[in-house]
Amino acid sequence: MRQKQLLNLGDTSFRRHDYATVLPYCLTTLLQLRIDNKEVFWNGNPTIQAEYYKSLLDNSDFFAESSDRSRLSQRGRTNTDILVKLGLCTPDRVVSQVAKNWLDTKSDIKQPDQIEDLVGLKKDNLFYLRQLLKLRFYNQEQTQYVYPFRLIIKILSVAEQMPQDVFSLFFFAITPSLSRDSINRLIEIASAYDNSRPAKDEKERIKKEISESIPDSCPTGDKTRNDINELFSKNDFNFPTLDGCSDTFINLFKSTFYNRKSSNAVSEYYLFFHFLMLFNKAHDSQTLARLKRISNRPSIRSAFAAGGRLFQSDNQPHSGVQQFLDANRSSIYLQQPIDFYAIYMRFIYSKNESLRAEYLDMSSRIMLLSGIITNISGQFSLRYSKLWKKLFEYHDIPLNGLDSYKVYEQDENSILYIDQSVIDILGYSTDLCKLFLDDFVDKSGVATLKDLKQQFQNIQSDQFKDLILSEFPKNKVIDILRKIDQHNDKDRSVARRADRYVKRNVTDATDIPTIFEYILNIAWFYLSNETIDPFTSMNLTCDGNMRPLSHASGGAGDIEVRQSDSVIVLLEASLMNGNTQKRGELEPVIRHSTNLTIDNPDCCVQTIFCSNAIDSDVANIYRAASNIELYHSSRKEATPTDGVDIFAITIQELITFLNDDHLSANIILQKIYEFSQQDRNAVNRWEWGDWRESRIRSMHES
Repeated sequence: MRQKQLLNLGDTSFRRHDYATVLPYCLTTLLQLRIDNKEVFWNGNPTIQAEYYKSLLDNSDFFAESSDRSRLSQRGRTNTDILVKLGLCTPDRVVSQVAKNWLDTKSDIKQPDQIEDLVGLKKDNLFYLRQLLKLRFYNQEQTQYVYPFRLIIKILSVAEQMPQDVFSLFFFAITPSLSRDSINRLIEIASAYDNSRPAKDEKERIKKEISESIPDSCPTGDKTRNDINELFSKNDFNFPTLDGCSDTFINLFKSTFYNRKSSNAVSEYYLFFHFLMLFNKAHDSQTLARLKRISNRPSIRSAFAAGGRLFQSDNQPHSGVQQFLDANRSSIYLQQPIDFYAIYMRFIYSKNESLRAEYLDMSSRIMLLSGIITNISGQFSLRYSKLWKKLFEYHDIPLNGLDSYKVYEQDENSILYIDQSVIDILGYSTDLCKLFLDDFVDKSGVATLKDLKQQFQNIQSDQFKDLILSEFPKNKVIDILRKIDQHNDKDRSVARRADRYVKRNVTDATDIPTIFEYILNIAWFYLSNETIDPFTSMNLTCDGNMRPLSHASGGAGDIEVRQSDSVIVLLEASLMNGNTQKRGELEPVIRHSTNLTIDNPDCCVQTIFCSNAIDSDVANIYRAASNIELYHSSRKEATPTDGVDIFAITIQELITFLNDDHLSANIILQKIYEFSQQDRNAVNRWEWGDWRESRIRSMHES
């Protein structure tokens, strides 16, 4: 990162909503490429760069393919910039050791330390949290840096909750040149934030105090008033395109009203000035119509009005020039004479605001992956804020420093690329961590660390229940399930509309199968009359907003519900069609059910497999598994089970359960138990045919 750049934890060449799904795939593709080409350098090698991106295009649908494949190498380079930034690979695209551990379920990342275990984050959350805590923001000389995520934690730990527009002021005040005094002042300003004061007044106060303390946080252009006046004195803008101007003017205009992503946008900037100048010379209706049209283009609104409107509407369907002038009397674009420097500064401000909005959106999505930052309805906050506040106060944790960029980010043995837990990264020794936790437990009013962990878990569970009841009422869950059921519809337009509905109503940060797991868990919560703990039941990873991110990893099933002291329900979700269910679902579902049954010998374990369609052979084999001796997949010495109970249902059948007010999880489980006992005790051959459907019908007759 460079000193004049705004802070961005994401990357503009990798604009995604589904980071948690796509980043591991990109990393796996890169790792395989590096394994296959051990001695090949990445930098300066367009062949291997193109091969990487071609592999993404050929083997996934994550990236839209352009008809122009001549830019594959460039896309390969830019696509991997985000992997470098997060320390997942070196600048030469050598996959880091910590990333290898993360991808390899056998080696896995370093086990959670005591702090990490206390907050109960899943594997993916831990991985991103650790990497973000190591991330540095370097200056242009690559010698001075700040730890942006650590500073964000400090800021949010002293402010209970912060609206996005206020949080943005602090976020973009973070620069590599921050001194220790500036950092302390920033934290002091954050600690004085009071959301009980008028929002506008509080925002202006903070903006003023930050600009006074950290002048670098304010956007400034590199052109003086004389520069701008000279530019506009060279051209009367009579030509409608830049092509009619001199080369000298074209270069000056492009360097002043720049757009590094699109040359077409710069041409539109010029066209805007063309119509603006014409209209200000002669207030005629024809030119006004053209000015209105050009000013409403997204590129112009983004560059000159921070995405808003350049001109006020006069609210008259057939209004004329005078009404337009009256409605925009105070507009800087219509003043006589025109203050071109004011327009230039508006351009600088607008570009900066548009960039800030884009960068903050990308950065917040990255921060949510850690599981400790939340952004709910535009309100930023920090989970476990008291813990993080004390953790950063108890020990002098570096927030900035002086060090070589090359040493830190170009050496694959740097701590950025090795596997460390939070206390290692923050410089806590084992003894110091114990002292801190003893002190924190004592001040938290509980007897033991185990009690504190349970307290944290109870808070999370209560928050998740509140989220379900407020954001996912039962009728909405049913609507979402209906749309998920259309995910594999033969009419792809139906499937796409359904997927958009699901992502709009749940999250756009992951794929539909992962969302299905999440919604299935919530559906079972309602069937259980809201008596179970849905948060601890999930094995999938959630973001800081408690929305789904990624599937359960390793050998765990999708959802493990502690229905009672003696009953555990394993819910397995699948959107595979009948042709792929045999290959993709038989082995893992039976394995998960077997392991869970053997690991809980004192409980009755019931597995329910739910999919958009049920293959008859799959349902029959699941049924037969109740009479097969099965062994634990990893604990070979464990006593085998004499069978597992697995019952398959469709999404549509699940919806009928939810719509039946007389049906509950306990009734469903009791009926399934009775069915399995009948099967186990059958003297003769089982009845087949539509046995599963008849059992579903009998549940509603209870």
